[in-house]
Amino acid sequence: MPYLEESYDIVVVGAGHAGCEAALACARLGLETIVFTVSVDSIALMPCNPNIGGSSKGHLVRELDALGGEMGKNIDKTFIQSKMLNESKGPAVHSLRAQADKQDYSRQMRHTMENTDHLTIRQAEVSEIIVEDHKITGVKTYSGAVYHAKAVVLATGTYLKARCIYGDVSNATGPNGLQPANHLTDSLIANGIEMFRFKTGTPARADRRSIDFSKMEEQFGIANDIKVSVLSRMPEVLTMEEVPDDEDSMWKILSEVVEEAADSFVESRVREGEHLKNDLLGKLDYMLEQVAFIEERSPRVVAEYRMKLEEKVHELLESASIDEGRIATEVTIFADKICVDEETVRLRSHIEHTRKELLAGGSVGRKLDFIAQEMNREANTILSKANDLEISEHAIILKTEIEKVREQIQNIE
Repeated sequence: MPYLEESYDIVVVGAGHAGCEAALACARLGLETIVFTVSVDSIALMPCNPNIGGSSKGHLVRELDALGGEMGKNIDKTFIQSKMLNESKGPAVHSLRAQADKQDYSRQMRHTMENTDHLTIRQAEVSEIIVEDHKITGVKTYSGAVYHAKAVVLATGTYLKARCIYGDVSNATGPNGLQPANHLTDSLIANGIEMFRFKTGTPARADRRSIDFSKMEEQFGIANDIKVSVLSRMPEVLTMEEVPDDEDSMWKILSEVVEEAADSFVESRVREGEHLKNDLLGKLDYMLEQVAFIEERSPRVVAEYRMKLEEKVHELLESASIDEGRIATEVTIFADKICVDEETVRLRSHIEHTRKELLAGGSVGRKLDFIAQEMNREANTILSKANDLEISEHAIILKTEIEKVREQIQNIE
């Protein structure tokens, strides 16, 4: 069965506020972009409270505007009232909100997108994310069309398996009576994405004929020449004050700040050094525990070797006489090979030397780094001589702790 197959740089799913901004940003960068919407009449649709700005999202609109976004420009073309909220409070919470002509806002945004180079608008429901070798490579629509892409942006809003609830009634419908997107959710879940349902609230609509306006207070907007995209030019929103140069005063302030910062830095380094010293002392104690185990275990390894050797000889020779001298010779040779007495003695000496240097203080970083290298050499020798699983395990632990100590020492002056 034939089907449509196309390739783009970017696929954007959804043409609400986020989808429009994503699609325009990509296209304006010269990337071939396609944006999908369940209906071209729902581009930038505002089915709930039709405003831009306000306390909750006003800063987002300003950030988008600073980055070259379209929301601020579009609301400047289509608002029917703008108002500065929270004027009775401090300037930090003043917030411009523009009420939009919702149909005009949608038409203007669609017009902008239709006249943007490298941008294609497609009315279709995306039903599947195409994943190959754990990488997203495109999307598939409900009709079976395939669109390959280097990246996919999901801006699905409230359409995924959307429901409209009023009272005890729940209808499977998208915003404003549009169809929901019922298939993409399953594809996302199949690819390991956990889904949650969120609720939005739509303000109640009232028939103006049922309202007694004489009992209501009119809320006036501000003049229409105050626009979101030029808010920063309003008087007293941003102010500049010229201060005459006074080098002596400036130097005094600067020197006080620098001295305070330097003192604070030294204090923090002292605190850090104290914590570091305590941590290193704890590691040294743990290293001594490993050395003590190796010292205690080594003689038993020799005894166990002698016992196994005698058992093996008895098994092979049965009733024949055993040359005890020969066995003693073999055991002596084995004991000499695995003997780590010198290494453990030197390790204890290095550990105690490190402890004394830490407690004495001063610039000991380089000295401790050299001692750590010597300790690492002794640990390697023990590990190479070990002919016993338990000694090997504790030698590995010892070597690991020495490496930790060496890393910490790099922070010591």
